[in-house]
Amino acid sequence: MPKIILSDFSTKDFNQIVDDFLFNDKEVALLDGSLVPLRERLVKLGIPFQKIFQIYFEEKGNERYNKLIVGMEDFVKNLDTDNGILEGEAKKAFGQFWQRIGKDIENDTVGFQDSYLNNSCTYFTWELTKLSKQTL
Repeated sequence: MPKIILSDFSTKDFNQIVDDFLFNDKEVALLDGSLVPLRERLVKLGIPFQKIFQIYFEEKGNERYNKLIVGMEDFVKNLDTDNGILEGEAKKAFGQFWQRIGKDIENDTVGFQDSYLNNSCTYFTWELTKLSKQTL
């Protein structure tokens, strides 16, 4: 299970998660015609996704929490937009992917001492779960 909430989590790490999900997960059944566009869409989201948690490690004090939650909210709005564009099995796989990311984030937060980060991640995973339920 990949660790996401790390100071050195990179877009390369995110892309590896995308590829593992799309090419190795037995629950994902996409035709070749929709696989590549979905991969491109997910990879494009890697940079803004990675930046959400980088803020936490780069900023200090309350500013990092404010930027963290704003980044999460903006990212979820973008996911909603992408979700509205997708159809059929690609939409379902998109939801499954973000549901998996939410579970990875939940696992990352176990044992965190920072309650604000914990609460922020709980909100974010709730939003990801809500999105994934719209696609299934």
